[in-house]
Amino acid sequence: MNVLVFAPHNDDEILGVGGTMRRHIEENDNVYVCEVTSGKMYKTIQQEAKRAHEFLGVTDTYFLNLPVGELRNMAQALINEKFVAVVKRIEPDIVYVPFIGDMHLDHREVVESAMVALRPVYDFKVKEIYMYETLSETGWNLPLSEKSFNPNVWVDISDYFEKKIKSMSYYQSQLKEYPHPRSVEAVEALAKYRGSTVGVLYAESFMLVRKVR
Repeated sequence: MNVLVFAPHNDDEILGVGGTMRRHIEENDNVYVCEVTSGKMYKTIQQEAKRAHEFLGVTDTYFLNLPVGELRNMAQALINEKFVAVVKRIEPDIVYVPFIGDMHLDHREVVESAMVALRPVYDFKVKEIYMYETLSETGWNLPLSEKSFNPNVWVDISDYFEKKIKSMSYYQSQLKEYPHPRSVEAVEALAKYRGSTVGVLYAESFMLVRKVR
């Protein structure tokens, strides 16, 4: 199967889906990452992303280089067009997108355009779509029901958690000291909490958007 992860910013994909990506890879799926935006440090961060993805075994990474923090000021049709091109090229079976209620507006714009690109209008069929949580962006928003991440799918990443942490370690420009949520300790704490919810050591959780059987 082909798996596609849309990441608004570099490292979102590891924070939210890193363990699940590795699980897909070990199950012989092809994993692709579409990193949507780039900022001033894009050369450094993209090199970090390439190393992290190479370590995990990602098949290919697409950098769209759209301006970070400015997606809401762009014509959505332009973003849609770029997303559609990626989707048509990969023909994914499973897609992961950020949570629509995340605080960063880039995340919301990515979800909106991804859902346009993932309409069931192609010869191939996207069978599953999930929203993932991103430490800081998902947890720092207003305490309103529509902005609260309520998972209904869990993936056991107990056998892949160490590789998730190792891949995150390549993002040295993005890692922070605990108690910042983008720290190794916080990543582990969330994985343990999600795992304890379903009786495993470590898990990543998702909200199911669509599943066709």
